Amino acid sequence: MRRGFRQALVWLVLAVLVAVVAAVLWSAVKGGGLRVPTAVALMAMGALLSLSGTTVVSRTQTMDTFAFLGKGPEHDEPDAGEGLTNMGFFLFVALPLLVVGLALYGRG
Repeated sequence: MRRGFRQALVWLVLAVLVAVVAAVLWSAVKGGGLRVPTAVALMAMGALLSLSGTTVVSRTQTMDTFAFLGKGPEHDEPDAGEGLTNMGFFLFVALPLLVVGLALYGRG
């Protein structure tokens, strides 16, 4: 359970950093304030992450090991690693990004 929360925290921090960098670049090119570009970038990150889920990253990390052991890339064991599930990823990463982005956008 702790591993899932740590994964969610890492994903949240990385997503916010990417969104802020994108917003700073957007503001530098277009000019103006930083609030609206940050809000739009956070909402875009939340939407993209909610569509992609987390299994892509976890699969790429274990593909070499599974190939070496002669196993397929899928995780057949239900509790293998106790990481963040797709629903947990949506609830703890994507949804907070969308909510904070909407709150920043609406606060004007």
